Order: sequence, then C-alpha cells, then structure tokens
Amino acid sequence: MLMLVYSAIAQAQWERLPLYGGHAWKLVQSKFNPDDIFAITERSGVWYSSDGGDNWRPINGKNNELVHQEVKDLEVGRDGSIFLIYDRHLYFSSDNGSSWNQIDNPQNPEVYLDNFIEIDVNGRLFINARLKSDPDTPLILYSDDNGLSWKNVPLTSEIDWRLHSFRIDFKDSRRIIVNGAFGLLAATTDFGTTWKDANMDRSYRSIYTPEIFTRRDTTIYAVWCYYGTNPWRLDYYESKNLGGTWVQKNRSPIRDPLFMVNDHAPIRLSDSGTLYSPGKNIILSSSDDGGTWVSYNSRTNWDVLINKKTFIGSATIDGIFTSSDEGRTWQYASTVEGFSAFSRIEFQIANDHTFFVIVSDRDYLSDKYIYELRQSTDAGKTWTPLFRSNSLANLRVASEPEIRYYCMHDENVVLRGGLNQTVPDTILTWPKSYNPPSIEGQKFSLKLSPVQPGLVYVSAATHEGRRLFHSTDGGDTWKKNKMPPFVYMYFEIFPSELYPGTVVGVSGPPFSTQNFGMGIWLTRDYGWTWRMRENSTLASEGYTLFGDDILFRTWGFEFSSDYGHTWTKNINGLDPRDTTSWMGHVYTDGRFIIRNNLRSYQFIGDRWVLLKTVSGEELQISGISTLTCIGNEVYVTKPDEGLFKAEIADPTGIQELRHSANIPFLGQNHPNPFTENTIIPIHTTEYGRLTIYDVYGRQVKKIEIPGDCNKSNNIEWNGKDENGRPAPVGMYLYILETRSSRQMRKMLKLR
Repeated sequence: MLMLVYSAIAQAQWERLPLYGGHAWKLVQSKFNPDDIFAITERSGVWYSSDGGDNWRPINGKNNELVHQEVKDLEVGRDGSIFLIYDRHLYFSSDNGSSWNQIDNPQNPEVYLDNFIEIDVNGRLFINARLKSDPDTPLILYSDDNGLSWKNVPLTSEIDWRLHSFRIDFKDSRRIIVNGAFGLLAATTDFGTTWKDANMDRSYRSIYTPEIFTRRDTTIYAVWCYYGTNPWRLDYYESKNLGGTWVQKNRSPIRDPLFMVNDHAPIRLSDSGTLYSPGKNIILSSSDDGGTWVSYNSRTNWDVLINKKTFIGSATIDGIFTSSDEGRTWQYASTVEGFSAFSRIEFQIANDHTFFVIVSDRDYLSDKYIYELRQSTDAGKTWTPLFRSNSLANLRVASEPEIRYYCMHDENVVLRGGLNQTVPDTILTWPKSYNPPSIEGQKFSLKLSPVQPGLVYVSAATHEGRRLFHSTDGGDTWKKNKMPPFVYMYFEIFPSELYPGTVVGVSGPPFSTQNFGMGIWLTRDYGWTWRMRENSTLASEGYTLFGDDILFRTWGFEFSSDYGHTWTKNINGLDPRDTTSWMGHVYTDGRFIIRNNLRSYQFIGDRWVLLKTVSGEELQISGISTLTCIGNEVYVTKPDEGLFKAEIADPTGIQELRHSANIPFLGQNHPNPFTENTIIPIHTTEYGRLTIYDVYGRQVKKIEIPGDCNKSNNIEWNGKDENGRPAPVGMYLYILETRSSRQMRKMLKLR
C-alpha cells in the first residue's frame, strides 16, 4: 500500500483520513468465481475484492504502485492466478499478487503486447500483440500452460493495424470476434482458420468493443455502433451467429451526448435479464433485450459490473463504489481504505470539525480534469460531495460571520457557497485575458483577510491588465482597484494579519527572463495606491506572511518587519545541513512550520526548533503538496496518496526553550475553537502584558504579567471583556508584549 513516508516511525506518526476516490478506470470480474473482482486504478495500482465488491484491498508486490495506466488489462485463471499486462509485458502471480513473475516476450523477443487479455473455460489464455519490427501487423497469441509457451491464432491480411480489441467465446474459444477502426468487425468460428467480414453497416464511424454473454441459453454477441455524422447517434446490435447476421435491436436511435463520449461502453447483463451500459455519469438500461433504452443519472463514467443484485461502479473521481438499486444511488465500497489516488488535493479548515477539500483527476474520456468540492463536518471521518466542475482552484474557507467556501472557476469566475450548498453562487466575473508566453505566470490569486471577516481579495489578469478586486461584505459587492505599475505577471498577495486594507504583493514571473515590475509592493488602502518596498529579481515563490505581519522568505532564511524594505537573516537552531538550500514548503498560522526532506521546524522566540510529536519524536514530512494546522494537529496532502493527520507536542519545543534560554514565548490557546473558557500558555522572564483584541482592533481584555525568572503560566480567559460581559462569537487576536518581543496568535470563539 502506498504510504506518506516510508520509515516505520513516519508511518506510526501519521493517520490517514478516509478521503476516498481517484481514477478507477476498469473493473474485471473472474469468469470462474464472480465474487472475485479487480479494479485497475490510474495511480493506486490494482485493488481486489473477494466478496463481490463489499471489501477491497490492494494486491501486493511491486506492481501495485503503478501509474499512468501502465496496467492495461487483467484476467483471472481457473485456479485464481492473476495475469496482467504492465508496460508492454505480461506478469503472472499465483499467490494473489504477493509475488510476480514476468513472462518474457511471448512468442518471440520481437513482440510487444497491446491492451487485452482473455481466458476461456479451460483456462486457455489469449493476448493481442504486435511485432516491434512491423507495428502494423497485429497478433493474437494463446497459451495452454499459463504463459510458458505461446502460439499464434491465424489472422487474415484484412485484420491489419486497425485491430483495436478482441473477444473470445468463454465456452468455445474457437469463436473469436475482433474490431477496429472505420467500422471493422471480423469473426472466426474455427480458431482463425477462416475469417469472415462481420460488419453490419460500413457507414458507422466506429464500433465499440463487442461483448459476449449468454441469455436464455443462447450466446449473444452485442455491440454499440457510433454513427458520426449529424445528428450523432448510437445503435445497439446483436448477433446470435457470431456476426453472420446482425439485428439492430433499438427501435429509436440513442442521442444522449453523455453516453456517446464513452468509447469504452461495456454492455452488462443482470440475472433478471436487464441490459445495462454506463456512459459519462449516466447508465442506459433495457429490459426488453435492447429494444428500448432509458437513461438515468449515475456517478459511474468508466465501468460497471453486476454481481448478483449489487452494482460495482468505477469513475474518474469516485474510484470504486457500489449500488443496490440498479445504479440510481451509490455509496463508496465499505473498506476501500487507502485508495485515495487524486492527482491534486486542496485542503482548508473552517474549524476543528468542518473541513473542505477540492480533489481532481484526469478524465481519459475527454482528456480533461474533473474537480470536485467536498465537505466534512466530523473532522474528516466522512465526506459529502457538493459539486463538480471542469476547473476549480484557490480554495479558501471563512469561519466568520458564517462558514463559507470560496474558490476560482475557469480563471475568471469566483464562486461562493456555504455548508451543504451544492450549487455555489457566482459572485465575481471578468473577461479573460491573454498572457503572452514571455510573461506567462499566475493568472489569479484569492485570499481572505485574517483580521476582518468578510474582506476578500482577488488578484486577476484581466483584459485591462492585472487588477486587484476587494469586497468587504463577503463577496456581495466588489471594487476594482489598481495594481502596481508594470505588473503583468505572477503577483501573489498577502493580506495583513493586523490591519484591514493593508496588503503585501510579491511580483515576478517565475518562468520569464523579463524583470520589470518584479519585487515587493505594499498598499494600505485596499490597492488604490502602491509603493515598492524592494526591487528584486528573485522568483516570487517562497514568501509568506505570519503573525504580527512579519514577512519571511525561504531562500536565505530572512525576516522583514517592515514589509520587505529591510531583511535580517536568522538560522539560529537550524541543522547546518538545512541552511545551504531553500527549505521548501512553508505554512503559518501565527507560527512557522518548515519542512526540508524529513526535518520540520517551528520558529519560537528567536530560534528554530525541531517539530516533534506528542511522543517526543521528530515529525517526519516528505513529498507533500499542502500543509495545514489547527491547534496541535497538522494536516498534509500528498498527490496519489491522500490526506494525513499528525498530532504535535503543545507547545512544540517549549521544554527545550525553558531550560536553554530565557526567551518569551506565547503558545496557542487550547481548546481552540472554544465556547466559554480557554487556556493561553506563556513563558517569560520579563514583565509583560497579554492583550486580547477583536478583529476590528478594539481591546477586549488586558492582563498584566509580572516578570519572574523562568516563569511559565497558563492564563485562563473566561471569554468575557473587562466589564464581565460575554464577548461576542468570532475571531480574536491575543498579543504578548515584553521588553524584548511582541508575539501574536489568533483564536476563535464559538457559540
């Protein structure tokens, strides 16, 4: 099974959350035991169910960690042996995938394999292949000894490079039907000694892979035919004599465009005699042998199998799921644990139990990506899909004045929604721009103000050039502001954590040699006027803004307290090996967590401290794409593997600091969020003051802290102001000020 990191310590540190799904593009059911079902996935290898699709696990061995559709097909033998085509080679396992043997180059060394494996009732194995020296010449090979030796099925010259796939009659493998481009169908009843044209209509643009099944003791050959001229349509044909004669069964053409985009189009027969065929998010069904077809919405868009009364489906985003009502409603297979193989994951936290995530994967039917927004209200234990789109990015979540999600769609649309809202509101649009290749860069950036609820910023490349939009009412109304002069390229914005209207902008084209407009910019009036703080030709990634508006850039480990005008380097506490290169991903929630290879740091006082788990081990993070924190919980996402959680010590590194230096420290309150009382940990040897502010900068509570050598305190706040009145629900800032430092954190009070 794929893991986040590969050491035993790291595996124990991280809990994998059940964010299931990904791209499962093919299902294979054993012809000898229908309860044995295999799912070929895009990024998570091959998965296996021995109970008809209820419970799943990955098959073991090196071939489970396969990507990019390198597993082309799979078949199961009479004794349960598994055969699969991977990277143009045939592999064999007799122990359910625990170990594999490559069957080297069937027939001769000059053969490479194509995409199909078939097996007959006697266990005879069939594959299609091509000669390396002559790719236009197809081969169908068969083996009676589990691949130890191979022979050719004779083919005629008419079956040329257009051969796409083939099917054999499971009960009588002398009967073979092949199909290819331009409506080619050919069939044999004598194991290839003679072939005949099995086409029904040369005007069809293409014929999908034929299916063979038994209905009322009669072997049926069925196929979908796609008629490509307007109006497009599909017709369903059947033959009872292996293509000798074909009968168009559907009494009216099928014109559903969602079905026509699926060139896989398998045909399945249930025990009740009903025909089913999946399209793109629909299923067609016929209860009269294909005469009339009805369609209904479905989550499947790749494949569907029928095991007794249970449907097992596969799709681009959903992965593996089941249905007990003929595909009308679906649920994830009960234990597809670990199958989280999305190509991209964006994760955001509203509070300690409400999460949002955008997952995406490529749909090979359209060669485009599908994006889905999901929400969880139980801290990631279960997820509810909200909506899908062909383009979603820049997910942001606000918790005040109410929980809302924001995201970008199609580079020029901003969407907004609330809890359980499946149709988001469009709150901002602008005409698309054209970015010449010489200044190709980030086209938009969406950020929420951490200090003022309802304040939203959008930096966008428009037809007028780059503009900064802002809204103070959560997106109901917008103002379009100016941008710094000559800024047409990548422009990342960082709203101030202290002052509404103050924004730091970092400009630069990461992939361009042009450097005009590059640098650090500052506005204090929502973008109406800008000042350049530093003219820099450094690429614009690697910057972040954290508590008390301290700007940090990862190369050089430099800090700036004046919005980029002057910089100070600080490597105190870092491992010397971590000071020679860029540290990589940076995350902040009023503190820093930096990861480099397997080392992670937090900045406390005036030094870097290794991040540790509650058991005292160094936290190991590797190969992640995003990192998010709430309280003492760290969440990371990793493409192809999913969403993980670890608990860190609270406060990280404070024990080391207490005994090594007299450094003022302000910890994260706990619990957070809170409803009545919360504890604020501090450590200071100096006289200090702890002040609590609301998001509008109004003082709520002030607590004097006397200086005391090596003194640690847990300050309890009861959620009331100076007059003893309960403070309103919302976000609060609390600041520890001493002679030598000023530190700030945020906390959230709930109802």
